[in-house]
Amino acid sequence: MTECVFARVLAASVALSRHAGEIVRQVRLSNALDIVDKGKQDYQTKADRECQRLIVGSLHKHFPALKCIGEEDDIVETSESTLSDLKLDEDVLAASYPDNLTSIEESEIIAWVDPLDGTKEYTEGGEWLEHVTVLIGLSVNGVPLGGVINQPFYQYMANKETKGRTVWGAVGVGVRGLEENLDLLSTDKPVYTTTRSHSSPVVNECLAAFEPCAVKRLGGAGHKVLAVLDRKVHAYIYPSLGCKKWDTCAPEAIIRAAGGYLTDIEGNAYTYTGSEERMNWMGELAGFGEAKDIASRVPPSVVEKVRQTMNNKMSK
Repeated sequence: MTECVFARVLAASVALSRHAGEIVRQVRLSNALDIVDKGKQDYQTKADRECQRLIVGSLHKHFPALKCIGEEDDIVETSESTLSDLKLDEDVLAASYPDNLTSIEESEIIAWVDPLDGTKEYTEGGEWLEHVTVLIGLSVNGVPLGGVINQPFYQYMANKETKGRTVWGAVGVGVRGLEENLDLLSTDKPVYTTTRSHSSPVVNECLAAFEPCAVKRLGGAGHKVLAVLDRKVHAYIYPSLGCKKWDTCAPEAIIRAAGGYLTDIEGNAYTYTGSEERMNWMGELAGFGEAKDIASRVPPSVVEKVRQTMNNKMSK
């Protein structure tokens, strides 16, 4: 068994994401969602709560020095929801890790957990279920270095019996589980993705600056970054606050492992030390190439409006 602690935590996260994905499917198919409305199209379901307990409780049990930060941190862990006999993913353990990852101590790792990203789509069902993901990101010294995205309803509309898919990666190791198809982007104009349920005049003003282009409005930060990774879109553009660190840590780690980026709309990196604000105040850009190239096309008026919104929120 590998002595690389980082690899073991990542292998546990991959295994737990699959267990969580099964919970997500079972709860949805039972129709016993037990929805709590947290306000402003922000919902919590039975699956959110059960997956939070499973992932955070199990990580704490097997890696007691690890710090976990989750979207549903108000949920109390129970011994019944913790996996005492957790089988680590063998493919993750078998990968080759660079020295900067093998030297990491357990206490240096923060796990950022979104037990169910895309809850609105989850409550709507049908085709929107494909937008749902389970996210576990691992940061060290504020930098996302490893991540897992489990897509419980992957290709659900074509196969109602789907068992989902798991995409994982680590910087310096690479990415596993993608369906990458470069032919999908052989189009005359670029294709971008943005928010499905939180659009605004500022979002539309920003996208207008990128015309001519096609826009896919998708749910969930994890699903939108998967669209970039799968090469179904050229980039993810979201000039607004709304996403939090647990939404973006896993996607950022994975897209960085694939050679891409996830930054704010000015091309600046977010940090994940655990001491900063959870909100990503200046929105997100994700894609391949240089972040500053696409950031330079975001109109200054959009940047100013997003910053003003940030200042207004932070002053309250």
